[in-house]
Amino acid sequence: MGVRGWWRVSRLVLSLLVADREALFTFRTLLDRFVCSTTTPSPTMLAATLPRRAAGLARLATATGGARAYKTSVANEQPAPKMAFGKVDLGPTGALAKSLEACPTRLHAHAKHNESRKSMSKPSEVDLGPRNLRKPGLGARSNLTLVDFRSDTVTRPSGEMFAAMMDAQLGDDVFEEDPTVKELEERVAQLCGHEDALFCASGTMANQLAMRVHVDAMTSVLCDAESHIYNYECGGVGYHTQGQLIPVTRSEHRRHLTVEDVEPEIRLPDAGHPETRALSLENTMNGGVHPIESIRELRQMCDRYGLVMHCDGARMWNAACATGLSLSDYGEQFDSMCLSISKGLGAPIGSVLVGSTAFIRLARQFRKLFGGGWRQAGMLAACGLFAIEHNWPLMGRDHG
Repeated sequence: MGVRGWWRVSRLVLSLLVADREALFTFRTLLDRFVCSTTTPSPTMLAATLPRRAAGLARLATATGGARAYKTSVANEQPAPKMAFGKVDLGPTGALAKSLEACPTRLHAHAKHNESRKSMSKPSEVDLGPRNLRKPGLGARSNLTLVDFRSDTVTRPSGEMFAAMMDAQLGDDVFEEDPTVKELEERVAQLCGHEDALFCASGTMANQLAMRVHVDAMTSVLCDAESHIYNYECGGVGYHTQGQLIPVTRSEHRRHLTVEDVEPEIRLPDAGHPETRALSLENTMNGGVHPIESIRELRQMCDRYGLVMHCDGARMWNAACATGLSLSDYGEQFDSMCLSISKGLGAPIGSVLVGSTAFIRLARQFRKLFGGGWRQAGMLAACGLFAIEHNWPLMGRDHG
């Protein structure tokens, strides 16, 4: 029987097997292999791949009248005529065996899939990552592990970090009585060479608190035009301070701001412009480390104009690791810095804002005003302490 005859048979079989999806898939795979190849499957292969339907398919594949007789018997609700496998002419098998050995087909892949299903782990034991990253066809039966590279913010605590959370000593941080929070704040302040620190819920909150302390109405802050504080914090500087955030465009082919970029944008006190009060830098910026030499030059410029310098150091841990400099080498250049513990360090939540004692006292009051005062936050602070102790020394592996 030719290809056209096989397609006629397939239409009938597909209608009969629509309720049995597994048999339907197997038959369609077999049919696709037969039509696209110059060889035909043997009765043995049919029996192996379609154990429950082999006899019926063989009867349908017979020559004259086979399909018609089967269709008539179904219409009359009578059993189909019995026909032996020996009467089925399915062509030579030698070439097929050779082609299957040389080129595995979807038929073999399906058979292998069926075998693997018997020993497949339960769906709950398969780590597929976030649900919205599952690709069609993988499903709960897949044993693939998806790795999420959207951001370093999607990290999850390890078992050891969870254990540190459980062992944390707790208190009320609004009353400044949580010992674990105080330990984290003291540790980060010491690392950065600053007097005090404040544990905040996010980097955005830490940045906005810094701006609220540094800036007020009719003043302005200069920042990189691609910075987080300008593009991804909902215009918070203008909302919270009534001041203005002025973006500065970097010189061509540069990955960081320089004195040449910033100095022309400084607004001196006059009747028509918002006086420049602060400069906000970001390190790292889009994966690039701001060179310490450039930061020092900008510090000298700010000193000449009486400006304060803030650093959005969400990934300052990465910058210090990549350059070999200490956090205090960077910290001594800034009046305030915020450092995230929920990105490269792998803790679930939080950023730490560092600065002088007077600066942190005001920032703590504004944090309460923003609704950011939290109570027993020591469990989250314990994650930060664990990450600094155990994860930060391994950060070089991420950069490799």
